[in-house]
Amino acid sequence: MHSVFRWIMATAAATIVLAGCAPTPHESRNKDNPAPPASAPAATAAPPEQPFSQQQLLSLLTAELSSQYGGGGAAADDYRREAEAIGSPQLFLAAQLAAEQGRNLAAMEANAALWVERFPDDINARRASMRSAAARGDGERLFDEALTLFRSQDNLDLLFAAAQYLEHNPALAPGFSHAIARARGDSRRQPLGVQLAVTLLDCQLQARSATERSDRQRLADCASDISEAAGRASGQLMNTLWRASTQLTVQLLTQLRRHFEAVVVLKRATRQRADAALQFDLARLLINVDRRSAINELRGVVTLDPSHHQAQLLLALLYLDDNAIAAAEPLLATIPAESSWYSDAQFQLGRIADVRKDSKRALFHFRHVLPGPNFEQAARRTGELIWALYGEQQFDQWLRSQRRQHSQLAEQFYLLELELSAATAPDTDLALLDRALAELPDSTTLLMRRARLLEQRGAAAEAAADLKLVVAHDPNNANALNTLGYMKLTQLGLAEEGFALIERANALAPDNAAILDSLGWALYKLGDLQGALAKLLRAHSLLDDPEVASHLGEVYWQLQKPDKAVKLWREALQRFPDTHHVRDTVDRLEVDLYGVYE
Repeated sequence: MHSVFRWIMATAAATIVLAGCAPTPHESRNKDNPAPPASAPAATAAPPEQPFSQQQLLSLLTAELSSQYGGGGAAADDYRREAEAIGSPQLFLAAQLAAEQGRNLAAMEANAALWVERFPDDINARRASMRSAAARGDGERLFDEALTLFRSQDNLDLLFAAAQYLEHNPALAPGFSHAIARARGDSRRQPLGVQLAVTLLDCQLQARSATERSDRQRLADCASDISEAAGRASGQLMNTLWRASTQLTVQLLTQLRRHFEAVVVLKRATRQRADAALQFDLARLLINVDRRSAINELRGVVTLDPSHHQAQLLLALLYLDDNAIAAAEPLLATIPAESSWYSDAQFQLGRIADVRKDSKRALFHFRHVLPGPNFEQAARRTGELIWALYGEQQFDQWLRSQRRQHSQLAEQFYLLELELSAATAPDTDLALLDRALAELPDSTTLLMRRARLLEQRGAAAEAAADLKLVVAHDPNNANALNTLGYMKLTQLGLAEEGFALIERANALAPDNAAILDSLGWALYKLGDLQGALAKLLRAHSLLDDPEVASHLGEVYWQLQKPDKAVKLWREALQRFPDTHHVRDTVDRLEVDLYGVYE
């Protein structure tokens, strides 16, 4: 019972969950310091919360169990009933989450309406009403709820957040646009901040779909007018409107390929008032045209806002491009663990340690890289370092833990293990592939890898079986089709079947030199020497490869053009002296490469 009570009390701290479930508001340029979530103000009109009775605790336990085991509608009703009885906005939140978990639209609507009625100033109640309007497909009500919330909080993000629902449900757009038009028509009766905010939202929505140059120019002018009007006024809301409209102006100018004008707009804005977000935008526009100025602007951003970690990271990357490691390292090292950019910083610090041959320091940093753009590369380097520093046993332990934590990357971890074990235990690779495919039977990458290995070991039939599975999973895999077709053509005695598969591969990738070589060789095997010559000449023009040269030379030889064949083979042996393809062909045809052919 005590655990249930603690869970109920914990819902007070969970009031931001509902906001977290909603689409992300218009993203701040500084992702590390978003505006703190507004907590629900005390509802003076509502009675104070009463202690839970034993019966209420039992009811809430029943509701929680019902929610956990799929009875979302019943749980929502129970929570709402108890919330109304004791005047608890936290229990209204629990009811809303239970209704959403159970996808019970009627419960969502009923709970949100009662929550707003009992706690009209509760920001989460208004957000819940917005979500139920979006779920209902009522774009007009969604906008009205967002506008009411914006007016009460003076927070532009709360208004712009409503527009994010349109990206997930386009059916909301007509009603939402109609409500914006109505609000703009009534704008004279609204404060200036509301007028500008609604106009800016309208411009932003139109900018998403604007493709005509004239439309983008009109919207850029609209955003510029808002920026000027907001810039003449004071207050936090006006400052936010000024920044957002300036950013929209710059976005539209860059879409119009008027980069110089966009730079001028940002320079003028940052001279007008110090603003880290706009100065950061200016730096990003300057990177490709004036790196030195971009670096200076980023230095200014970091000075103006030391918590702007994205600017720190970008400045450090520019320093690293200039090989100024000493300047980059402290910027990266001071990005804290709670920052959105910490993982990127750790990756770069790992690379720096690698350059310095400090393997243990590199390992420390790479292990702190989280799933994201650099994770696979960092994980690969982590595995290599653990293997080199601590041996195979520690590597195996790390690998098992990574597969448990990041099951979506199991294939990449198996490939890493194959790569690292190849140097020390090459005879175990087939057993490792068997184990990997027992866990990931649909992995076309692993199947292709095993097929190549089986072919190298002379098990053509088993290799072909793996390739058939690849084609079954991915019928448009040109590489698998070509490999399987060539194997049937050259090793399994199924020339017609092989030719058909290679033709399919060629249709999917008509300029692939390896496939053209296979197709040319298939035509040769089937007796079409002229067709083979055309395909092999094309393959040879795309790829300087000894196997292609050996095939093309043999076609020339059969076409009674020995001079061309021998010249081709001689050149191939000069470029690839260790190749067996040309030597095998020459020996089979009993050709004296150094005789005279006229």
